Amino acid sequence: MNDHDQHQIAGYARQLQSCSDALAQGLLELNRMCLGTRVSEDALAETLASARALLGDRGRARLLLAAHGKTSWPGSYGQSPYGEIFALVALALAGQAMRRGCSGNERRLHAGLFDLLAPAAARARVELDASGRERRYARVLFGMREAAILTRGEADAALRQLLGAHPSEREQAFPACEAVANFGGNLRVLQHALRRRPELRLMRARQAQLA
Repeated sequence: MNDHDQHQIAGYARQLQSCSDALAQGLLELNRMCLGTRVSEDALAETLASARALLGDRGRARLLLAAHGKTSWPGSYGQSPYGEIFALVALALAGQAMRRGCSGNERRLHAGLFDLLAPAAARARVELDASGRERRYARVLFGMREAAILTRGEADAALRQLLGAHPSEREQAFPACEAVANFGGNLRVLQHALRRRPELRLMRARQAQLA
């Protein structure tokens, strides 16, 4: 970051610490939505429009996230009044999915922030359909089918769940189907396929020679 960015971060940090100006009040309202009960679709659309106006683009959101890290809240034992909304911002900026235990409001707000703030590669990965995954991950899907004896649909379902899972939860066994469950989970299938990749590559070479 350059000196101009550092100056902006310091200014944003003062605004967040004050909790009184329009920027701070808007972010506090977004934080309350994360903690509240489920809202209607109209209220959600209004909230997402407010979030887009407050956060702007990736550059401004990154500065606001850095500014939030410079605030301190000794009166609330270090608990920031913006904690939930900036946790969603950090996930969206990193192109990561929500954790499974989040609320409905958090999940819907994260989806809107993801479209606004996530890197282009992460958005493209999420938007892939079955044929797109087959083109982009052809060798991985082939390995899952051959190494774990999965059908085409089972391999695609396991990969789809892995792509949509938060990195910290990919080790958890939430299988896509019974065949994957018997193997130990989606990630186990993928890891086994990657370990056997040299054998599968040799097998495909032999098949090509016989053809």
